[in-house]
Amino acid sequence: MEQLKRGEDPLGLEGAAGGPATGGDSAANGGGSADAASAATTTEPEAPKLSGKAYADASRRVSAIERKLEKIATQREQLEAQMAAHDPSDYAGLNELNGQLQALAAESDGLEAEWLDLSEQMGQ
Repeated sequence: MEQLKRGEDPLGLEGAAGGPATGGDSAANGGGSADAASAATTTEPEAPKLSGKAYADASRRVSAIERKLEKIATQREQLEAQMAAHDPSDYAGLNELNGQLQALAAESDGLEAEWLDLSEQMGQ
């Protein structure tokens, strides 16, 4: 708790939003805000923007991912309803349903990461 009172970030999350970190960071950089501003502008345009055929392909893939995510959401709702209605003393059955639910969650996480990456490349 002592670190939090000093303004330190024990998890290393300062400046995670892409902007310059607040706190003791400006003192460590010599107090120059121009250094922080130039560093922020040089690191922003990392993802190349797509155009032409690559943009069209990415757009189609984003649409396919969105449809798949909707389907997964429906499947998750159905599994959760099955789990709620399932016999609570049937641990093996509940464990199987939970495994299916976790597999859907993992697939959803992967698709969301791909969707985010493609959206950033497309400039959306």
